[in-house]
Amino acid sequence: MNKHGSLPAACLRGRVKNKRKRNENEKAFLVFDSDTFIGNKGDNVIYTYSELTVKNSIFDSNIKNETGGNNSIIEGQEKRNTIFNTKFNNNQSPRNLILGIGNDVVVSNCSFVDNVSYDIVNSANLSVSNSSVYNHQGTVAFYASNQLTLLSDTIESCKLEARVIQSGNCRI
Repeated sequence: MNKHGSLPAACLRGRVKNKRKRNENEKAFLVFDSDTFIGNKGDNVIYTYSELTVKNSIFDSNIKNETGGNNSIIEGQEKRNTIFNTKFNNNQSPRNLILGIGNDVVVSNCSFVDNVSYDIVNSANLSVSNSSVYNHQGTVAFYASNQLTLLSDTIESCKLEARVIQSGNCRI
């Protein structure tokens, strides 16, 4: 459910097109600001091929099913996805809470509390700053296949099967 009305899971799926595009270098983008997503079940809550920004929002008690896609609460397939000042509480996903396929994900000033997922964020290049993770259950907290940057983060009381972070072949 979105604070602006009731929305079924995966209703925010698809490609956002910028109809006023002046040239091919301009990108379509999707922005969520001060939105609340509570109790969605089934497919992805947000899935987009557009550049994605989520800020000042709350994701609470969303459950991603185990079929279809990459099993993420938020999935962005554009070059850059930014998650800022957002709370993730009591969400469940068989794979990732946030997935950036072959791209950059920037997470800043976010909190992740009591979530269950294989990993919290999975991306090619990942930057996490001023964020906190508490009581996460899964295998890896943060995974980047290429480059991972952590700055002033707190990771506490997690039940991880393998490691806190992994970047390429480096595991910590």
